[in-house]
Amino acid sequence: QQWGAFEIPDNVLSKIRKLFGCGWANEDQIRDSIQECWNKHNYVIDPHTACGYFVMNHIPHDSNVPRVLLSTASPYKFPRVVCESLGLNIEGLDDFACMDLLESKTSTNAPKMLSELKNKTARFNDVINIEDMPDYVLKCANEIC
Repeated sequence: QQWGAFEIPDNVLSKIRKLFGCGWANEDQIRDSIQECWNKHNYVIDPHTACGYFVMNHIPHDSNVPRVLLSTASPYKFPRVVCESLGLNIEGLDDFACMDLLESKTSTNAPKMLSELKNKTARFNDVINIEDMPDYVLKCANEIC
């Protein structure tokens, strides 16, 4: 079976809807949210977290009920987008230079595992067209086995 579905009883769904909210943000709203979070809270967020930040700040809520936003990634995983969102000039910079710029302009530190990548050798260089992916995966699996 390729497709399936499940149903949530109405009484359970009603309780879930009281606890959780959902929404979406476009790219401009995400970039604006990265900048807003930095300007208001002096906190650098990644694009995925910025989407949640935007939604959290734009869906109706009871002001007496605390809300929690969980960060989903490091802003250093997306240094170009974050730097651009903060108005930093990244022209001519590679991703690692963008990480350095982000560190210097925000007084934050890139995670060690990300910053060490610049000194590592690339392990994989293959670029596969989507239509060729099934055959490529099978080929690689056969090489391993």
